[in-house]
Amino acid sequence: MFGSPEPGLRKREVALLLLLGLWMVPEGVAGQGVEAVIDGCVSGMEELRPSCRDAVLAGQAVRGGVGLLSGHGTPVPGLGSTLGRRLETTPRIALSLRATGSRLRVPDFREDPGALQERSFIAPSTQLSVGVGVVDGFTLAPTVGGVLSVDVLGMGSVVHLPGDAFGGNALTYGAGVRVGLLRESFTLPGVSVSAVRHGGPSIRHGDLFSDEREVQVKPTTTSLRATLGKDFFAFGLVAGAGLDRYGGRIETRILHSDDGGLREIRHSDAPTDQRAFAFAGGTLTFLVLQLAGELGWAPGVGDETPTGAGFDPSRGAAFGSIGVRLTY
Repeated sequence: MFGSPEPGLRKREVALLLLLGLWMVPEGVAGQGVEAVIDGCVSGMEELRPSCRDAVLAGQAVRGGVGLLSGHGTPVPGLGSTLGRRLETTPRIALSLRATGSRLRVPDFREDPGALQERSFIAPSTQLSVGVGVVDGFTLAPTVGGVLSVDVLGMGSVVHLPGDAFGGNALTYGAGVRVGLLRESFTLPGVSVSAVRHGGPSIRHGDLFSDEREVQVKPTTTSLRATLGKDFFAFGLVAGAGLDRYGGRIETRILHSDDGGLREIRHSDAPTDQRAFAFAGGTLTFLVLQLAGELGWAPGVGDETPTGAGFDPSRGAAFGSIGVRLTY
């Protein structure tokens, strides 16, 4: 009933899962709170506090927006359960291409320091991903299978950002695992949980014209997902909940004029944020090809700003995606 995988294959699978486990380990302990990071940026010069607050809040906003657009909703478009294996020694593979969009809100560095006016724009992203079924799991009954099955996931994303305030698009890559609780059958939906770690090169954001204030963000995101899905012939439904944890360093750079002339103030720290959200979608299946669309809502990231400010980091945003998946 439970099957017995080939010993050599089992060793390779265990080694791969151990490597992924090391990749998922967070970078050190949790970072300081936002106010502590702002204090570090100020470095005793209170006149810098408005500029430092703008930079740190912008770093949080950019990091959270890029993290959401890299992690999406379901880790594999339109699929609630794990892939499993075609045969005992042959994994099932899914290749996916997905386009996602969400509104990204950041403090506008083109305004006076401390004004905290908001700039918002739709940020699209494109993701190419692969999923491989490495462990088929246990079968408890004729229609109850895929228990503790495991998929390995890999993906790369490009988040497109406006060139007048960013030093280029954000590139991210991710790897993780998906564990099946139930594989979809004629009578039962597919249920799975997943963990994916995303990272990428630094993102530069700021006043690129005067070069007086900027922030560089090196984003890392740990994306946890629980998904539920069921196909009804050619049409299917999928829904889930996510928890994203955002880390990575936020480095602020401010040019400050004082009696001694122009000084460059730099500060770097790694505060952590997290948010929970929900998503749902539908699928259309054409043999081995599946079209999937999803919609979700995510709350904002970061502390609330003073009353009357034009930028509020706690404001949420909708996100949506359209993807195509080939499974063989």
